[in-house]
Amino acid sequence: SVTHVLFGTKMFENSSTSGDGAAEDESSLWHMDRISCRSNFLPNINGHMSEITVSGVAEEVGDDLMDKTDDHYNSGWVIDVGKVERDTKRKVAKVGKNGLGYIDMKLALYGIPESGTLKLSLPHEGPVHTHKHEHDSDMNAGHWFETLVLCEVNEKRGDNECKMDEDLKIVVGGIEVAKISKITSAANYLKKAICNNVEIPKEAKVKTILLEEEDTGLLAPTDDKVALEVEITVIGKHVT
Repeated sequence: SVTHVLFGTKMFENSSTSGDGAAEDESSLWHMDRISCRSNFLPNINGHMSEITVSGVAEEVGDDLMDKTDDHYNSGWVIDVGKVERDTKRKVAKVGKNGLGYIDMKLALYGIPESGTLKLSLPHEGPVHTHKHEHDSDMNAGHWFETLVLCEVNEKRGDNECKMDEDLKIVVGGIEVAKISKITSAANYLKKAICNNVEIPKEAKVKTILLEEEDTGLLAPTDDKVALEVEITVIGKHVT
C-alpha cells in the first residue's frame, strides 16, 4: 500500500547489543523500504531511464525542444516534452541559454500504438538477500520486487491523452499484467493522479544478470544479481 511505501515497516529480527553493551530489541525499530527510481526529468543526478532501457526507443534528434513528427513516433518511443512544457521553455530561452538560471525539464518517454514495444530491465538493488536461492520459486518476481509503479508527466491533453490504466499493455516478467490501478491517495500533481500501481503477476519471473563473463545460476545472492523485464505497448487506438 502507499502507506507502507511512505512510512516503512517494522524490523522483526533478533535482538542486538548497543554500544554500551545493553541488549536492544530491533523489533521496536522501523526501516524504510528500498525504493529504486528512474526518470528522464532534468536535472538528473542519478537514476536515468537510459540505464534500464533495453530497446524500443527512437533515435534521439539532439534537440529536446524540437517538434517531433509522426516519423519519429512511428520509429519507436520518443524522448519528448509536452506542448505546454515546450512552449514555456522556448519563451524562457529568450532570456539566455540557461533560461532563468536553473535546470528544469520534464522529459519523458512518449509512445503511440505505432511506436511498438518499449522494453525495460529493472535491476534488483536491495535489500540484500541473505539466503541461498536453490529452487525455481526463488526466481518468482514477487520474491524480489514488492511493488512496481509507473508515473506519467502531468499534462491535460484532452480525449486523446493516454490513460495508463486503460491504454497500455504491460508484460512483467513474461506475464501480461491483469491490473493497473491509479494511486489516488498520494503522488498527485496539480490535482491529477500521475502514478499507477502495476500489479506484479504471481507467475512473473526475474532473470539472472550475467556478472563479468560467467553465469553462476541460482547461487547465493552475493554471486548473482537479478532483473525484472518489463514490456510496455500502447494499445489505445485513440492515443496520438
